Amino acid sequence: HTRAHMEVDLLKKKAGGMRKRRKESDLEEGDVSGETEQATSILKINLHFIQMTLDGLNYVRRVVLGLRETVAYGRNPFG
Repeated sequence: HTRAHMEVDLLKKKAGGMRKRRKESDLEEGDVSGETEQATSILKINLHFIQMTLDGLNYVRRVVLGLRETVAYGRNPFG
């Protein structure tokens, strides 16, 4: 058993203990849904961000196409 192995084992033990302790305290407070809610809100934020990015890209595409039309036909597509 090398020193690195022992350190990894120690970290695993620590993490396991922390997880167990957190589970117990969660159950005491009856707050098991907290983590799920947090994960859901993070997911929602990510989806919102992706949607904003897509909207932004669509807008840029529209503007570029509009400018191209303006240059090609000399008319204002935003009018």
